[in-house]
Amino acid sequence: MSGLFKGAGYVAQATSQMQQAEINAAQAKVTGQGYQASAVLAEQEAEAIGKSGAYEEAKLLREKKQILGKQRAAYAKSGVRFDEGSPLEVMADSATGYEMDISAKRYNVATTVAQKEYKATYYKSLSGYYQNILAPAYRRAGRYGATATLLTGAGDIFSDMEKTASGGVG
Repeated sequence: MSGLFKGAGYVAQATSQMQQAEINAAQAKVTGQGYQASAVLAEQEAEAIGKSGAYEEAKLLREKKQILGKQRAAYAKSGVRFDEGSPLEVMADSATGYEMDISAKRYNVATTVAQKEYKATYYKSLSGYYQNILAPAYRRAGRYGATATLLTGAGDIFSDMEKTASGGVG
């Protein structure tokens, strides 16, 4: 009779190990899904930043054309020749300033987009790890633990049965 209770205890323990493994696997899967959602968000942010940067660049190019056009018109109106000398230098400086601003904007946008894309890749790898590696590992560990518990229980019960059969105390 004590073997029956002992066996029931081992079965309950093995069942508990399997349930805990499933809980851990489910938590890993949910965590992985959270990282996947974060990856999608980072990709969307990268795309939005890229589009915003393109808009800002186009805006700066329009401003540059307008400023240069206004300068050219002002010099022409005053009768100053702008094909050489000081007026040309002023216009060249204006154009250079805008080109530097545009280059800085491109660099900043490209850097930020690259950071967001890296973050998305990182989150995807974490998602894959949690969902495809960790969750199945928890399940396997639960099965192995439950199997070991049941084998240990069977060994204990058979050992007790041998002791009883040989006249020992069981």
